[in-house]
Amino acid sequence: PHRHPPGILPSCAHVPRLPRLTIEATSQAGKVELRRLAGRTRTSAWNVDQFAVRNNRPDIVLQRIGSTDTDLIDHYHQQYQKRLRKSGLTEARLSADLHVPTAVITDVRQDGKLVTVSFDLSDDKYDLRRYNVFVNDVPIFGAYGKKVSGRSQHLTEKIELTSGANKIEVSCLNEDGAESYRALTSAAYEQPARGDLYVLAFGVSKYKDASLDLQYADKDAKDLANAFSAMKGRGYDEVFVKTYLNEQVTAKSFKAAKAFVAKAKVDDTFVLFIAGHGTHDRDKEATYYYVTHDAKVSNLKSTAANFEDIEDLLQGIGPRRKLFLMDTCESGEQDEATETQSLAMANSRGIKARGFKVKATATTAEQKPARRAYLFQKDRFIYNDLVRRSGAVVFSSSRGGEYSYESDAVQNGYFTKEIIGALTSTAADRDHDGVISTDELRDHVSKSVSEKTGGLQNPTVDRDNIYLRFGFPAK
Repeated sequence: PHRHPPGILPSCAHVPRLPRLTIEATSQAGKVELRRLAGRTRTSAWNVDQFAVRNNRPDIVLQRIGSTDTDLIDHYHQQYQKRLRKSGLTEARLSADLHVPTAVITDVRQDGKLVTVSFDLSDDKYDLRRYNVFVNDVPIFGAYGKKVSGRSQHLTEKIELTSGANKIEVSCLNEDGAESYRALTSAAYEQPARGDLYVLAFGVSKYKDASLDLQYADKDAKDLANAFSAMKGRGYDEVFVKTYLNEQVTAKSFKAAKAFVAKAKVDDTFVLFIAGHGTHDRDKEATYYYVTHDAKVSNLKSTAANFEDIEDLLQGIGPRRKLFLMDTCESGEQDEATETQSLAMANSRGIKARGFKVKATATTAEQKPARRAYLFQKDRFIYNDLVRRSGAVVFSSSRGGEYSYESDAVQNGYFTKEIIGALTSTAADRDHDGVISTDELRDHVSKSVSEKTGGLQNPTVDRDNIYLRFGFPAK
């Protein structure tokens, strides 16, 4: 979803004339996918994500068109509240006007691989809160950037370039949650740099609660790590690998693991991999958790690994080439008829779902919790909020609402097996250039997994970075 370049509007007087509201979308089989949304006033133009923290409110839209789906409305409202918390804002601080701060690049000086960027940040109405610098859509100070205060600041940042073209942007956020237009410049560094490869893999097959046990998730982590290790000297100067298996996988282990990549540099590549159970909690935000070895399904918040804690491993680190592979699924959200049919088809093929059922406890409502179909629609704009994440490519083993599968025949999860197959052969190298790009990896694995599971599992790229193209050496 959202594979278009984010809109870049110059902070100058000659803003392109747009219609009052511009929407670009595609429609297929009754589903509309938002591609671009922008608007204008009489004197200025903006991209919708500048005000998304305040105005991305499908809960209000649903209420005003008379929807009676209170669960969905409440879910969207919770997403809005979560966005405010992550941005350090409150509803009382949000302004109703279309005022934005200003970011202007005043000087750019390149010295080989380093570029020094000077810029002015200002706001004549509200205090500034944060700023960030983006290189090829990767926030170099993490998703939330650096704190700043006052109404104006002149700042300088020294940035290390990666090989090739570097699109450099600067933006700031004011205390009312509005973001400036991104000030844009570019720089090129033509010298090649191979860099190192860092691989961090987590796999859980054996759980403290034995009813959750899987067969091959731990083996997935080991096998994939071995496939990447073989690239030393072939595509990378060094390959650094660290695996966490079974009882080593706890919520705390994700926080500790960030030290593994602390010394990595901008030309290095970082791969993060998780395999095992994944599930949405029954809380109002439907928080997604990776089920760690010692997790209690009845108390995910205190025992499992929150997805945002896992994604923090990708934030504010040296490497700009980042790939997050997830061989998990979203258990427990299929309706009974669909689930029964899916599992019957899987059994006929000798494959096993990486899913589980939450044990019922007291009431009928708990035994048969309401199905939350909206969790299948992760490509909706509500989930692509103001925070631009880590700049990583996120590749998931299945669509929302699908199980991921493993089997004795392949002795892996199907997603992991096809990733390994693509990395250890030339089958995925369509253009025969000796590099398996992330696009080629996605296309090859998605097609192969779907075919080998009879269409039951369809890998998908949940998030992409179209400005930062990279890949892995074909064998």
